[in-house]
Amino acid sequence: MKLKVHSRPSLISAFFLIFLLLTPFSPAIASQTNINTATKQELLTLPYIGEAKAAAIISHRQLHGPFTSPQDIQDVPGIGEKSFLILEPLIGVSNSPSQAHSEQTRPTSDQEDPQAAAQAIRTGQIMILTNQQYLPMLKDFIHNAQHRIDIGMYIFKVGTSDSNGPRQIMNELIRARKRGVKVSVVLENSSYSDSLNEDNGRVARILGKNHITVKFDSLKRTTHTKIVLIDGRFAFIGSHNFTHSALTQNNEITLLLDNPRVARDIQQYLTKIR
Repeated sequence: MKLKVHSRPSLISAFFLIFLLLTPFSPAIASQTNINTATKQELLTLPYIGEAKAAAIISHRQLHGPFTSPQDIQDVPGIGEKSFLILEPLIGVSNSPSQAHSEQTRPTSDQEDPQAAAQAIRTGQIMILTNQQYLPMLKDFIHNAQHRIDIGMYIFKVGTSDSNGPRQIMNELIRARKRGVKVSVVLENSSYSDSLNEDNGRVARILGKNHITVKFDSLKRTTHTKIVLIDGRFAFIGSHNFTHSALTQNNEITLLLDNPRVARDIQQYLTKIR
């Protein structure tokens, strides 16, 4: 008696075939979508990303700067933990702080075009501004600010001449406010220097008349900061006060860095100054 042999696959082979069909293929190793550079159409190829979320991703990186890790996509409204678990193997980032720190910091020359330098700085990079390099760069960043400017300054001494550095900064701040940028300034209220209080009080009155928020610290503590934040992303931090001598004559140094998280921490610090 001969046994009848069937050509159908064995039970084990059938299970294996079903497993292959039902197991999703992850392209993480082969290719990932760079959420810092992806176009709207490229973002739409990702699961759970429709027209609204693709636009929200692009808007978020324009406002806050490039994502520093894939996890940061959860900061975008409408993308939560469950969506991220699906997206994680499919997305990546570039120009993260860890990559940028390995690059050489780039000092600028006195003749360098501020606009060109502003375009060159990337997230995590630090630009060194010495002496007279600071004023034109700061004015350029204020001129191009889109959302907010936060300042913490020991002294803001404005002169009467149009060539006065602090006056140029003050005028740029007023122009920024008139085009809708939120401007907030924290100044020192000294317990030992009447002249400093007069200088800071004078500029505070001018700024106040132009709808710029100015706050003074407590007499019990000296605020010796020299900080300017632009759009919650760019931070100028160093030794430059807003005096004509500091901006045009002294040996001074300030670091300009592009790091949204650092800028956010500094901004929170400024709001706590009393």
